[in-house]
Amino acid sequence: MCNDVWVRVRVGVPRSRNQAILALLGAALVVGCAVQLVRGALSLSWPKANGVVTYSEYMRGRRAIGVDIRYQYTTGGRTYTGDRFRFQFWTAARRMYGRDVQSLLGRYRVGERVQVAVNPADAADSVLEPGIDFGTFIPFGLGLFMLMAGLADARKDEAAAPAVPWPEPQRRRHWVAKALAGAGAVLCLAGGYHLYHGASSATWPSVQGRIVYSHARLARNPEALMWYEYSVDGRRYLGSNYRNGGNVTVLGSTAQAVAKRYPVGREVAVFYNPRDPKDALLEPGVWWGNFVAPAIGLVLFGAAWVAKKLGRR
Repeated sequence: MCNDVWVRVRVGVPRSRNQAILALLGAALVVGCAVQLVRGALSLSWPKANGVVTYSEYMRGRRAIGVDIRYQYTTGGRTYTGDRFRFQFWTAARRMYGRDVQSLLGRYRVGERVQVAVNPADAADSVLEPGIDFGTFIPFGLGLFMLMAGLADARKDEAAAPAVPWPEPQRRRHWVAKALAGAGAVLCLAGGYHLYHGASSATWPSVQGRIVYSHARLARNPEALMWYEYSVDGRRYLGSNYRNGGNVTVLGSTAQAVAKRYPVGREVAVFYNPRDPKDALLEPGVWWGNFVAPAIGLVLFGAAWVAKKLGRR
């Protein structure tokens, strides 16, 4: 019989220069991201002020993909300027997806009237989109990993040989089947929600609206990017989905046809959810794309059943 070797991990003072540097870098990332996350959460309770977008362009810089949006707002009888789009860590602000950047620039055009969240303790402190930026969790997690790696101290301990237990029957752990079944359940639930949402939208009321931005994005996943404005009970809203489930298409020609069908300035009928007016569509109902996710989910359920049968053999 041989002794087992146990690895015991302790957290303490870094034991080398490299660990100290790694811990300092990780701590800086964690603190920098935590500040933005906390401020983003607090901004949800800030009062709103009327403002207008004065500048809206791609973020300038080498290999930078982001938005550079500036605005003016009035509060307390004074006019202020701001340029904070979200509470983002600087790495997240410069590594946005091209699709998101293009959509945001279409949403916040120069001259667009906006609601600005203003810090009640400092009127010059503001943000255009209050709340937590989930992209900041990526550098936060990386910093936390670096910090723990810098402070960790792994040592090997040899344990005494334990008494040999009676052999137990091997349990069949069908990990592949469980993973396939879990993925199938997620797809079926998501697909079921979209089917229910599309069926419900067929009975929504409608109001008159207008297309304010329309563009066919031809990339790996073609999409018809659009924004349309409409009013419900005297309040202005902006919607972006023309059909249930989103505007992503399989073919670029479909995205081009949609952008041509809904040009900027066209008057359209907007169907909105009476329980949540922010939820709106131009073409209510269910379409064939809503059946793709639940169909794949059912296929995964079948694959899970087959994997379980093979595992028993």
